[in-house]
Amino acid sequence: DYGSAIEVANKGLKYHPNNPKLWIILTSSYYKLDDLELAKQTALDCYNKTKNQDCYKLYFGISNNMPIKVI
Repeated sequence: DYGSAIEVANKGLKYHPNNPKLWIILTSSYYKLDDLELAKQTALDCYNKTKNQDCYKLYFGISNNMPIKVI
């Protein structure tokens, strides 16, 4: 479930804060739980820390109320 994914991703980010896959899992989980503000902030944090373009695409999509494909 998405709550568990959030917990696991947060634990992983403590040890690997620059891992974009963990950030994307976290962002996607918040998005699926309809916490769009937290999803948007997490996607922006992901991009700022990793400069990963997938993180920016998530941020752009969420910010512009576009449907996004999530895991």
